[in-house]
Amino acid sequence: MLSHLAAAKPLEEKMTTNTNWEIVNDLQHNAEYVNCKEHFILGENAKVEIAKVRKTRHSVYNINYHLVWIPKTRMKILANPFDATIKETINRVCAYKNWVPMALQVMPDHVHLFISAQPKYAPAQVVQSLKAWTSRDLREKFAVIRKTRYSDDFWASSYYCGTVGHVSAEAVAKYIRENSSRY
Repeated sequence: MLSHLAAAKPLEEKMTTNTNWEIVNDLQHNAEYVNCKEHFILGENAKVEIAKVRKTRHSVYNINYHLVWIPKTRMKILANPFDATIKETINRVCAYKNWVPMALQVMPDHVHLFISAQPKYAPAQVVQSLKAWTSRDLREKFAVIRKTRYSDDFWASSYYCGTVGHVSAEAVAKYIRENSSRY
């Protein structure tokens, strides 16, 4: 008899999560018409940025990451007005940390970011900073976001990271030529 009752409940109620599905379902209506499976298309400007060799005081690098992360329980709520706050926050963090955001797309259930960061930053540090700042800003600005979860964790703990870029033999030879007399 209990199995019959469990089968009648919606999937959301079967899952034991800290998600307030009533609020999430209301918010998901904003994103109904967005295709979450749409592939991220890198613009021409970003392709130029990916090819750039950057310099700091102690390094010459071409380190670019494609990062993707999702909200807890894959909530499809990152539509208007939340997407604008996420974009603003990511751009502010990048400016503060001297990271170069090359392309950004906020989908209702995930965030795509192409970014260049100095060698001193591990990809995990980049993602951790971006997720922490965006979560805090969303919670401060929108009371309804605080109501989506019974706990303070907004983003899932996992993320995707792929390296992006191109290093030619010519670029390496140029670096060696330009720096061989310095050392």
